[in-house]
Amino acid sequence: VSLSGATLEDRLTADALAETLQQGIEEPAQNLWQWEVDQLMGPQVWFLEILNTHPLASEQDYENLLSRMKAYPALIDQYLGNLREGVSAKRCSARIAVERVLKQLDELLVLEPSQNPLAEAVGRIPAGFADPVRDRLATAVLESVRAHINPSLELMRTYIRRDYAPHARADCGCSQLPDGLET
Repeated sequence: VSLSGATLEDRLTADALAETLQQGIEEPAQNLWQWEVDQLMGPQVWFLEILNTHPLASEQDYENLLSRMKAYPALIDQYLGNLREGVSAKRCSARIAVERVLKQLDELLVLEPSQNPLAEAVGRIPAGFADPVRDRLATAVLESVRAHINPSLELMRTYIRRDYAPHARADCGCSQLPDGLET
């Protein structure tokens, strides 16, 4: 593609796109799923932000949310399995990221279920729902935090603190990973 005569904005956009595509090509070689303990993108963050996009207008929307919350333990099991593979392959996150994730988990786990970010769904139950439905959904959301979310976060914290953190890299950067300089 020729960029002759292109505006500065178009050239910057093309450069950003090229960089994004190159990263997409190179990322699989880094096996990110095996070592991504990250305070910005981990399952302790993005799942708790689900209410930013999950609709909560109908009873079915709430049932869908509850199904997702019930599936969270399986997600964490898979995530921890991936991290175990990473430890075996000597692919671990930097210590600073691990420490930040542990801090996040510590802060989440001292909260009562009603203070968990997912409990915001209770306050969003539409006023038009009949009281028995409202009560059932509110109770189910909080019980799901108690029964599915918090135990999963506790399992994640225990694994990361006890088994993963001792293997965390002292320095940031992929060059510290096996074959990091080549990929």
